[in-house]
This record gives sequence, C-alpha cells and structure tokens, in this order.
Amino acid sequence: MKQELNFGPQTDNEKHPPKRHLIIFSTTVSILVLIVLTVFVIQELIEQTKKQEYQVSRSSSEDEKMLAETLEDRGLDLMAAQSWIRYINKTHLNKRDKAKCYYRVGRLFQESKRYDRALEYFYRSELTNIFQDLEAKIEQRKRECFEKLGIDPETGEKKEEENTPSANSP
Repeated sequence: MKQELNFGPQTDNEKHPPKRHLIIFSTTVSILVLIVLTVFVIQELIEQTKKQEYQVSRSSSEDEKMLAETLEDRGLDLMAAQSWIRYINKTHLNKRDKAKCYYRVGRLFQESKRYDRALEYFYRSELTNIFQDLEAKIEQRKRECFEKLGIDPETGEKKEEENTPSANSP
C-alpha cells in the first residue's frame, strides 16, 4: 500500500467543499423567509382592512342613530321608525338594547297610527326581551293597538261594531 503525499498547491475542490449544497440550503432558507414575511404582511393588511370596515360600519350606524333621534325629536315618527330599523340592522346590539329599539319603533308606528306595524315591532320586542323589563309596557301598547284596529286582544277576532243600530231594532 502506497500512500501518496502531496505537498503541492491544493486545488479548489480540496480547499473548499462543494458549494452546491450550500447554495441549495441558502436558497431554500431565503425562499422560506420570503414566504413567512409575505404571510405576515397579508395578515396585517387583512387586519387593517377589518378595522377600517368596522370603523366605517360603526360610524355609519352611529350616524343612523343620530338621524333617528333627530327625526324623533322633530316629530317625524314614520321616518324616525325607518331610521331606527336601519340602525338595528346595521348594529350588533345585545338582546336588551335590541328589545328597547324594537319597542321604540313600535311606539313610533303607534303614534303614527300605523297600528299593524306597531304590533309587529311590539311582538319583536317581546320575543327579544329576555329580561322581561318591558313586558308590562309592551302588553299595554299591544292592547291599545288591537283596540284601535277593532280586534279583541284576547281572541284575535274582529270586534262587532257596538254603536251601529241593528236591522231588527225599531
């Protein structure tokens, strides 16, 4: 067995291990870093968009509430009721606040002599009002609406006209 000793100048392959593995590794790491950074940037953009949408939605619902209050203060009950309905639809209210808004809409319709619409919103309020804090007021208002519509609140049937003379009377 002969072993050769080479004391001459070393070639490039002998001085440095093959660079191919190093190039593949560094390229892979660079690509992974770029992917991770891209994901973070996209997530941040999505979060900013959501925040902006929430702020726009919140401000528009607050504007709707202010409009409803202004219309109500001016005695424009039908327009105020419609504005309150838009406010309810735009805003994520808890059940108690939603019940109060439905009651308010019902009251506005009742004051506008729109008893059928008033009843609808009194019933909505009643179904949403899990704390029963409006129960007595709702019942009273429903009874008044039924009476104005000429309907018996107990049976739901149309009342007979009491003041009209019958055909059999002299």
